[in-house]
Order: sequence, then C-alpha cells, then structure tokens
Amino acid sequence: MARWRETEKDRKNQRQALIKIESLFNWDIDELNVRYTADWLAFKDGKEVALVEYKRRNYSHDQFPTIFLELQKYTFSSLYANALQIPFVYVNEFDDKIGTITPTARDVLESKVGVESSMYRDDINDTYVMIHLPQDRFTFYDK
Repeated sequence: MARWRETEKDRKNQRQALIKIESLFNWDIDELNVRYTADWLAFKDGKEVALVEYKRRNYSHDQFPTIFLELQKYTFSSLYANALQIPFVYVNEFDDKIGTITPTARDVLESKVGVESSMYRDDINDTYVMIHLPQDRFTFYDK
C-alpha cells in the first residue's frame, strides 16, 4: 500500500512491528521518508545493516502458499540496498506471526507474476505488478 494511503491504524501497526523487529534482530530502526520505496533503515552498533519494507496482512501466515510483494518496491529497494551493500529485508506481519525474507533475483525469476488490485479500495490507480514469494522462503517468528 502506498504510504499516502496508509491510515492511522496502519501507522500504529507499523510502529508496533518496528519495536518487535528491533527486539528480534537487536537493531535500531529509523523510519524513512515517503520518497523512499522501503519503510525502514536498520542499524546495529551505528552501522546500517538492512533496508526493510514492512507490510501488515490481515490473515494467518499460512493461509496462502505465496506472499506477494510489489515488483517496483522489490526493484527499487534492492537497488538502494545494493548501493549500501546491505540486504533488502521484506517483513510481513500476520495475525499470528511475523515473517521475514531477503528476496533474491532467483525468487523473482521463479515467482508467479500478476497484476493485482486492492480489495479494500475502489481506485483504478491502486493496481500493481506483484511477485509471489513462496511462503516456505520466509522465516516466521511468534508475535
């Protein structure tokens, strides 16, 4: 979801997840400005360690065999991360778990690609090219 479409509830979920991710990985996370394609830049001991995109999903982690990611977010976030020589980490919070993946070019090449629209908004501009990452490539953590 584009940041300009995020609700206050979305932002609250994201802030709570940020705290959990900081704890899980012993990171200090800075939220990035809307002009960046990822949500966070993670630091450890004052050095950047990951560029992170966060999404909240309103279902259990194992409901679907794949977890989708906007191709443009993957492409630009990977470029930024490569420039910094750090990984791009995709975080998905589900009703029951938090899942993380560092998507690779192979994941993208082997992915099902689709054009997806939001089920929650009636907006023709809310359509994206999505890649579908296999659920089994994610590492899941208890919330």
